[in-house]
Amino acid sequence: MTEQKPLLFTVFVEVQTAHKTAFNDWYNQVHVPEIMACPGFVRSVRYEEVDADGRYMAMYELTGLEALASDEFGHARGWKEMQPVVLGSTNAVWRHLYTAPPGSGGGSGATPALLRFTRSAVAPEREAQFNQWYNEVHLPELLECPGWLSASRYEAVRGTPKYMAIYELAGASALETPQYVKARGFKDMEPYVTDASMLTYRPIFRWAQAR
Repeated sequence: MTEQKPLLFTVFVEVQTAHKTAFNDWYNQVHVPEIMACPGFVRSVRYEEVDADGRYMAMYELTGLEALASDEFGHARGWKEMQPVVLGSTNAVWRHLYTAPPGSGGGSGATPALLRFTRSAVAPEREAQFNQWYNEVHLPELLECPGWLSASRYEAVRGTPKYMAIYELAGASALETPQYVKARGFKDMEPYVTDASMLTYRPIFRWAQAR
């Protein structure tokens, strides 16, 4: 029996750069501990967007959607005293669809340094074709590229767009190789894809529940 993967709860936020140190101190020292004390929250990692000052993402693993309906989470959520420095934020919940087998791009013992985060939607009449191409063609091609360590896909349970892919990269050079330049993009599926965004993050703070 396949083990059910945790849901992912992603929170994107952009803050005034002049106040980012205060915001990050509050997020790491106050907000994350409050959120992680809520039932159903298992793990949290915060990231900052590469080459985009003041933009962050927090990714939480949840045991289920009920984690977002608890009184504890209702009390802990929100930007509180940091609200005046927040320029905008969005969130979504995702369920695991597929994890690709490792390819040759990871090499031996490479350690993830960056997270590549791709979101997209596709025309409904091409959805089955899109998913087959993504899982069977696109992900294997990417994982043959130097520095591409892992790839998983998710579907939105709450929020948009419908699909998300997460890639672990050994470093920024993974996005500059000839192999990646050849493999990137939606290829024949491009005319049917909407709401596409591709962002790169570096981890800045981790929290895991004691077991």
